[in-house]
Amino acid sequence: MFTSQAIQEFMDAIPVSLIVTVPEEKIQRDVYFKILYMNTFSTSLLGGYKESDSSLFHMLEKVDTDVDWMKFGSSAFQSREPVSVGCFSERLAKWLSITFCYFEKNYLLVTVTDITTAKEQESLFRRYAQKTLSAPGVNLEKRVERTEDIIKTLTEKLEQISYYDALTGLANMSSYNEVVAAAVKDAAEKGFDIGLMLLDLDNLKDINDLRGHTAGNAVLRKVAQILRKFEQHNILPFRFGGDEFILLAVDVGSYNRMVDIGNMVMESCHQSEVSVSAGIAVYPHDAHSEDELLRFADLAMHEVKKNGKNDISFFNADMQKDFLKRLSLETKLSIAVLNGSFQLYFQPQIDLHKNCLRGFEALIRWHDPEIGWISPADFIPVAEETKLIQTIGLWVLENCIATWKDWHAKYNFNGIMSINVSPVQLQKTEFLQDVSRLIAKYQVDPSKLEIEVTEGIFIDNSEEIIGQLRQIKNMGLGIALDDFGTGYSSLNYLQRIPLTVLKIDKSFVNNLSENDSVEKNITESIISLVNKMGLETIAEGIETIEQFNVLKKMNCDFIQGFLAGKPMSLQNCSQFLSGDFSVVQQVPEAGAITYSL
Repeated sequence: MFTSQAIQEFMDAIPVSLIVTVPEEKIQRDVYFKILYMNTFSTSLLGGYKESDSSLFHMLEKVDTDVDWMKFGSSAFQSREPVSVGCFSERLAKWLSITFCYFEKNYLLVTVTDITTAKEQESLFRRYAQKTLSAPGVNLEKRVERTEDIIKTLTEKLEQISYYDALTGLANMSSYNEVVAAAVKDAAEKGFDIGLMLLDLDNLKDINDLRGHTAGNAVLRKVAQILRKFEQHNILPFRFGGDEFILLAVDVGSYNRMVDIGNMVMESCHQSEVSVSAGIAVYPHDAHSEDELLRFADLAMHEVKKNGKNDISFFNADMQKDFLKRLSLETKLSIAVLNGSFQLYFQPQIDLHKNCLRGFEALIRWHDPEIGWISPADFIPVAEETKLIQTIGLWVLENCIATWKDWHAKYNFNGIMSINVSPVQLQKTEFLQDVSRLIAKYQVDPSKLEIEVTEGIFIDNSEEIIGQLRQIKNMGLGIALDDFGTGYSSLNYLQRIPLTVLKIDKSFVNNLSENDSVEKNITESIISLVNKMGLETIAEGIETIEQFNVLKKMNCDFIQGFLAGKPMSLQNCSQFLSGDFSVVQQVPEAGAITYSL
């Protein structure tokens, strides 16, 4: 790959054609180039390109034959200076701006931008001006006057287009940039505060998908109407782009005043049944520049998103520390993925009634040379947000299946291998293909594999993911729901999800030894209900013999926890499966547990 996955995704998101090439051969003064990379927009803009095309200019000649691609590319490559050219492509029916630019290590970057709209506006202006000024009976003096009127009218229209959002009528990002720069400069000289409230409309994509873009646009206009209610000479609303808005309060008076404004805006949104997540930062209380002001408000807003949306948060210094920590973790995680720095540990699961090994849950572990061991609770959310979880998850899936195959061959292991899968992985269309391919590759019995999911699958795209799970179950794999009762799940979901196993969270079994504890009554009810539904139950976090005995009486099927054994390395698991049970780290009172394999 020419770029890392993160960089490639970034380049694919840019609405400009990006083509990276290297010289392949030189004929006299001209250089032929081989394509290394084209972003997604290149295909949609240029069309006609196939992977079999080996020459940059062979492909680009399809776009416009009047441009001497070889000449311009060679010139930029040899002079090290950018070369730009504009052209009209008859095949594409578009005006294009093309730039050839050399950068280090003998790469040539070609960018192609669609400038058709700008050209059409320019042509429209010329035709309109020419028609108006050449009208019969218009004398020279009138023509001059008419020219001034045209310029004034077009200037006003261009200003409207440049500085105001067409959908909501609010000032746009360009206007905001000019206003906030001037305001911060003025505030630095005169010593007043500036408050910035960044609002993000929640779930706009869902509104567009379910009800159409007309409904989504109506909600955006409603937010604009709410913000206009607060508009004054020093309080200005902006549509920042997409589903984001800004309320800028200049010379706000005090930090507390901005807090009041923010709370009033949120109350107005709630009354209008509009769900927004908002963050507030104040200059110079929080930030020392316009860039920091926006960035810190954005951090505060994302804190709201992380904690359930539809609320407001005010920036504090800990958010910046957390952001920098996360940024460092994200960088380290990318390196760890490239270097293969992860390990798998395996925690035993015990059959309560047969007092034998059911199997193992595979758990990912990461040791960083600088930080040490990093908890999955810290790095898995980062991996999910950056989509690195797809690469990590595929590695876990293959290694778990390969390990089961190895254990089966060496130790006649026939237990269950439980594999944690992220909702982000399940959303990937290729996930089912990956599972099927790996089962066929290692020739394992699918009934010995169990996909373990968390309650996070209920947040987004639940129907799509439930469909994926049904197909997984139809392939013969088991499906376990982890941490039941701690988040989004309900009895309704238990009926819809094709589960085979329900895992009862540690929080429900902590007080099982107390006769009339609420947790004991809830746990017993869950086990009874789930058994009637034909599902098996695993109680997590079991650490005492008392818990063991109570769960056995409740007819729980399996247990997992330090009583049965802590997670083991691959090496220790191999010793364990060969009969050396001394490698299992248990709590001291684990005498009731035996390990019949």
